[in-house]
Amino acid sequence: MPETRLTPDQNLILVGFAGTGKTTVGRLVAARLGREFVDVDELIAGRLDLSIPGIFARFGEARFRDEERLAVRDLSRRHGLVVAAGGGAILDRKNLERLAASGAMVALRASPEVILKRLQAVEPRPLLDGPDPLVRIRELKAARKHVYDAVPLQLATDGLSPAEVADRVLVLVNAVVEE
Repeated sequence: MPETRLTPDQNLILVGFAGTGKTTVGRLVAARLGREFVDVDELIAGRLDLSIPGIFARFGEARFRDEERLAVRDLSRRHGLVVAAGGGAILDRKNLERLAASGAMVALRASPEVILKRLQAVEPRPLLDGPDPLVRIRELKAARKHVYDAVPLQLATDGLSPAEVADRVLVLVNAVVEE
């Protein structure tokens, strides 16, 4: 495992497929570090005053990805944040480069079955529309595997509580928690 130490001016970026815990864990980590938390999807939704499904329905995925690139550009210029990047954000090479340059990146992982269970408890995901969401999750994960696998810091979240995942994220990045 690569040695990483999160410095105060670096961002901590959580990436991974939808349902891996980026937002929930990101909020916990930010609170423990006394940092601002930003969820890229929530930022985009706020800017457009629509839900993510609403953005996809009204403007399509291309517009969402354009907004995502703008959000990532803006966030990568800031310092000391905890950022939950959208599940597809790092598929764009420039987004990946910008986020990686801004700090420490951790890829959260979960099995397709766990992802489906977690996502069924929240709002619909446009990319999972279809007759069999589990098959769609498997397809998308396979297509994105090479990108997620390239992130040096990896953490499986299956069977862990959000607090346990947050603890492990902090250990991975050797973060100093203010008590």
